[in-house]
Amino acid sequence: MGGGQPVGFSIGLVLGGVFAETIGWRWAFHISAIINSAVFGIAIFGLPKVQDQKADVWSRVKNDIDWIGIVIGSASTALLSYCFR
Repeated sequence: MGGGQPVGFSIGLVLGGVFAETIGWRWAFHISAIINSAVFGIAIFGLPKVQDQKADVWSRVKNDIDWIGIVIGSASTALLSYCFR
């Protein structure tokens, strides 16, 4: 996903127009799927393996998540949607 989004944004708009005028708009989706599959295959072999860590899940939930940021972001989004209502 991380490799497919920049490719889709930078090249996809131009190639989508070219494909729509020449071979058909459906091929834009097929080419995107092929590129994403290639990036996925490269990522399987290129990314390092994760070491098995048996950390306590609840301590990670307590310490590794920015709970204050979640509350502020949710409240900001709620207030913004209320203002646009």
